[in-house]
Amino acid sequence: FPADLKIEFLDGCTVTGRVIDAVTGQAAANALVWSQNLSLGGPEAFASADAAGKFRMVLGEGRYHFLAEGVDRVCVPLTDRDCLNGEALELPPLELIAGGLISGRVLNTSTHQPVTNSSNGKRIVLGLFGPSHPSLRLHRNNFPARLTRVDDDGRFSLRAAPGENFPYLLNTD
Repeated sequence: FPADLKIEFLDGCTVTGRVIDAVTGQAAANALVWSQNLSLGGPEAFASADAAGKFRMVLGEGRYHFLAEGVDRVCVPLTDRDCLNGEALELPPLELIAGGLISGRVLNTSTHQPVTNSSNGKRIVLGLFGPSHPSLRLHRNNFPARLTRVDDDGRFSLRAAPGENFPYLLNTD
């Protein structure tokens, strides 16, 4: 390295907002909020809502989806929001809803026995594409943001917003 190294940090885009539990009408304290960078195809930043349901994150310039979830709650995300370096973006409230559960069991179609691990020995993991987690189809990659593992009997459960939802096996051969 040269004796003097100059590093320049961009201001980023400051994103603020609030998460509301639409079931109770109260602020959604401790709700998890994250961004999906549409150009990168995955999560960019995470934040936790404070006691008043407010959150703040700083992102690089780009176009994003914003999602939230809480205990037994999901949210239909705010989609396709532009973040520009040096600017602030205040989002409308993210509303958590109860949604519903998609439950099932992963079975071997030949033996009808539960499948709990992939061939490399790791526990089977499922994701979800749907209204609460839009698909990002970029560079042949899909990023299901909602994940769950099967239990010892091959069973799983995913919380989802109403609409067309698609469970997705992630680590199978």
